[in-house]
Amino acid sequence: MSAYKRLRVVDLQAQCEARDIPYTGLNKRGLIEALRRYEQNGEQDDGIDGNGMTEGEGEGDGEVTFRETVRPQSRSDNAAGSAAASDVEQQERAESDSVCLMRLKITFAREESERDREREESARQMKELDWRIEKERAELNVGQNAAPVSAVN
Repeated sequence: MSAYKRLRVVDLQAQCEARDIPYTGLNKRGLIEALRRYEQNGEQDDGIDGNGMTEGEGEGDGEVTFRETVRPQSRSDNAAGSAAASDVEQQERAESDSVCLMRLKITFAREESERDREREESARQMKELDWRIEKERAELNVGQNAAPVSAVN
């Protein structure tokens, strides 16, 4: 089973195909988990090392799958493979929900930041307007208080 970690995604998909395990949409970690569950339920090994794998092994191996092999599921899929696939799908949904929640939080933070920026800009414009009004008042007061030049002579 620890040999699964060394296999490529294509090879893992071939192993799943040989065991009639549904693997559509699974990444490397999901494929390994499906094969591990298949073997734990006492199914045939097909030459893969059965030494076992500790929980969490294979996580963070950095492999990313960009394309998905589409395989129609048949009624002959065994229960162990279906259970493994549904567990993996539930885990992916949970990850998807947490990712969605984080995206919402980021969006909310950006919008809040934008509102704060708009408030600050509005406050700056109001201060600038107050300053202009005060400047005009000062100019008007200086003009009214000043004595005409011709009256002094």
